[in-house]
Parts: sequence; C-alpha cells; structure tokens
Amino acid sequence: MDAEQIRAVITGLVRGLDGVDAGQVSATASFDELGIDSMSTMELHRKVEAEFGVEVPDEQLPMIGSIEDLVNFVASAKQEVGI
Repeated sequence: MDAEQIRAVITGLVRGLDGVDAGQVSATASFDELGIDSMSTMELHRKVEAEFGVEVPDEQLPMIGSIEDLVNFVASAKQEVGI
C-alpha cells in the first residue's frame, strides 16, 4: 500500500469522526483546525491501528497533528516492519 492509498483510507476515517465537517478535511489541515479533540484523536488512532496493523505509541501522539503526519507515520511504520 503506497502513501496515496494510506492517505485515502485515513482521510475517510477522519471524515467519519463525530463533529468533523467532511468538506473541511484536507491532508494539511491540523486536527485542531478540523475540530478533532483528544478523545476523537484517540479513536482515530485506534481505527488506524486496526486498519493498518501498526501501533501508534502514546509518546508519538503529540507529534501527529494532521492527516499528513499520520500518513507519514503509518507509511514509515509499515516500511519498518515490511508490511
């Protein structure tokens, strides 16, 4: 799965979160700009872990603030484990 496919899946997951205006979702918009609070961020990370089979360590959470950040994290994690 390449970065574009990962981005498409994550964008869909973000659009499905409660309170997110699907029309405002873009790869560069921060989660704050999209109105994604800490609880929704945790929900998103759980969904990403289930979808891609990669763990998002708690210490990484503050550094992942946008869809693009999350795409880069997942792509890197999948490359490291050879998925």
